[in-house]
Amino acid sequence: MENDLLESLDSRLRDKLLSESIFRNLAHTRLAIAACAADYNAGRPHAALERRTPANYALVLTIVIARPLSEMKAPRFGRLLNLIRSE
Repeated sequence: MENDLLESLDSRLRDKLLSESIFRNLAHTRLAIAACAADYNAGRPHAALERRTPANYALVLTIVIARPLSEMKAPRFGRLLNLIRSE
């Protein structure tokens, strides 16, 4: 499993960053990789998170954890609520 994740990351970095950029120096390289990682981790929707960005998913998860189950309605929180109830 870990190897699959690393291969996926390597493929995405090559497609998004390494194939399109010429780096001037190490500092420029670090800035470009940090920007790519920030976009991947915060700005890009993920299929595993119901097509939400990680930041949005974390916000919804925080709301779900903070509210009692009796106050929530299933259509609003969808699959996330069902996962919590099944545990």
